Amino acid sequence: MSRRLALRLAVALLAAAVVRGPGIAAETPSFDCATATNAREKIVCRAPRLAAADRALAAAYRDARRFLPRDVVEALRKDQADFLVMLDGGFDAQIWFKGNVPDDRRRVEADLRRVLAAEPDIVDGLRVMIDDRTAMLRGLATDASGFVGRWRNARATLVVEPRRTGGHAVHYTDPSYGWPKYACDFDGVGHVEGDRLIVDFVEAPGPDALPRGRLIVTRTGPILDALETTDPSKTGDDREYWICARSPEVKGRFFAVDGEPR
Repeated sequence: MSRRLALRLAVALLAAAVVRGPGIAAETPSFDCATATNAREKIVCRAPRLAAADRALAAAYRDARRFLPRDVVEALRKDQADFLVMLDGGFDAQIWFKGNVPDDRRRVEADLRRVLAAEPDIVDGLRVMIDDRTAMLRGLATDASGFVGRWRNARATLVVEPRRTGGHAVHYTDPSYGWPKYACDFDGVGHVEGDRLIVDFVEAPGPDALPRGRLIVTRTGPILDALETTDPSKTGDDREYWICARSPEVKGRFFAVDGEPR
């Protein structure tokens, strides 16, 4: 090989490394793709924009754990695990009817290739969910006081605002990623009793109206604990007061979000 040819080859290899190097790094998510087991992880490993979003999510979660109090960190750890479970199940439901993942690996691979090639809405929807969680983690607050504010967890958002006529206006929303028929969105009126916020939901008029109930909200530092109650005068299946039409119980821990990403 001539010196000139060798020099050209070296320059070409260097140029390829410069061009491809950052691209390879950008395609690497926060986890080892060799251990990817479910559809969400596999598609994240194959879509650069999803891999970048996954790395940002992991960084936001890591940073949040550094500044939050220890008890809040433990609650956030459980919520993050719940988020990933919800994300996996919702993504499966986007691809397969009722989230029934095929047993045949070849069928799974073929379906993932189809999604990447021809169904950008599914890929973009997953990225939106990951980005939204990242924004939530970067906006976590540690100095919240009272009940007023925006509160979030892996599955839902609770917004509490003061009313001009007294009490609080409360809005709850659960978009139910991947399962739109389970989405829930309602408004209630709350009042403070001691250390609790009592939120009442009135049944909407109409022949197809569903019962509404009461949400009991307590506060521990920058965390709200919400639990739907039942009517003690009722028994059996009639005991439940469904705030959300298809989800018989609204409950969970909500974290204060100040809306200013860190």
